[in-house]
Amino acid sequence: MKLIPKIEGSVLLAFSGGPDSVVLLDLFLKEGYQVELFHLDHNLRNSSKRDALFCRQLAKDKNLVLHTYSLEVEDYCKKKGLGIEEGARNLRYELLGKIKKERNLDYIATAHHLDDQMETFFMNLFRGSGTSGLGGIHPLKGDLYRPLLSFRKEEILHYAEENNLDFVTDETNLEPIYSRNRLRLDLIPKIEEEYAPRLSKRLLQTTEILREESAYIEELLEENIDTNKKLYSTEEIGRLHRILKKALLRRKFSLNFAQTQEAMDILEGRSMGEKHFTQGLLRREQDFFYLGPYPQNTSVSHPLSLGTNSFEGYELRLTKTNEPLFTEKTHSIPEELIVEPLVLRNRRPGDMFQPSGVQGKKKLKDFFIDEKIPLSQRDQHMLLASGKTIFWIIGLRKAQIPMDAQSYLQVFIEK
Repeated sequence: MKLIPKIEGSVLLAFSGGPDSVVLLDLFLKEGYQVELFHLDHNLRNSSKRDALFCRQLAKDKNLVLHTYSLEVEDYCKKKGLGIEEGARNLRYELLGKIKKERNLDYIATAHHLDDQMETFFMNLFRGSGTSGLGGIHPLKGDLYRPLLSFRKEEILHYAEENNLDFVTDETNLEPIYSRNRLRLDLIPKIEEEYAPRLSKRLLQTTEILREESAYIEELLEENIDTNKKLYSTEEIGRLHRILKKALLRRKFSLNFAQTQEAMDILEGRSMGEKHFTQGLLRREQDFFYLGPYPQNTSVSHPLSLGTNSFEGYELRLTKTNEPLFTEKTHSIPEELIVEPLVLRNRRPGDMFQPSGVQGKKKLKDFFIDEKIPLSQRDQHMLLASGKTIFWIIGLRKAQIPMDAQSYLQVFIEK
């Protein structure tokens, strides 16, 4: 057995003490890898304490660093509202990432093998996954390293026997209590026996093809649009092929087939509404689409005083003058109009505004609509105001100001 692909760097191995992780550790040590071990006792079965003891003894015998945790995984899953399999997996990777960072290691390694890949393929198939999901587990993706994906479980057991490797057995793997176990114990053996004797080889090839195609789609997406933004013009989205639109949606949100279709209806103009997903919001905003986390609409208000005021990345200088000055960064406000303390704040319901050069006031909401300012961006425009009177939408427009006042408050703003 050979590690494929081969990497350079240190490794944190998720180590259960079972045959898969024991064999992978043996291969790592024979190849001269720098390895540290991670073991999590899930406290889901009586024999888990035996497994933890085995891992500690093996690490001691081989003079390896072992990071051990004993957590009530069932309680964790209940608090998070997750199934046992999903919750336990999330917790493991959370802890693995934490240790890797603390120990300055290069990779996290798991002993997933071809049988795991086959199970993942069918689980994702039954879920209705697309190309990415059906591509299954990646041998190397970012800092996640799984070098045993081309080997069947029986090959791993044969290697352990040939090399006299001791390991422990999780008896729950032999019970059809989880959907993955039922696939492993019932469905896949039946398919191999009655329909496709070379199923493992065919799925190994198929998942590799699907991963390559999925990677190419992601590459095309990166070349055609900035995936790190939250706000996109309708023109930007309109230029994308349908496949890339769906890839962008997958990048932003984790969607099933029906949700993807609903999201596509918005992107392609068949629906003008918005969709709420677990990871965030998709909304059509005039000539823009917002794809991102839920906006935090918190109320912000900073009182101003004469002299220098600094906050929220702004620096404001207030001085009194008899001669008004109007520049890109300067505004002059008649003191008689400042009936309440001058503040820098974000918008509020009912705000009114009289833009310079315009007769009469209009709702601030209508002004933003006329200026085609997307809804998700409106709170980013801070307002210089006294009570409900708005004197300046910072970076956008000043209010109409009388020019015959006796004295003015001059405001200089820089960001």
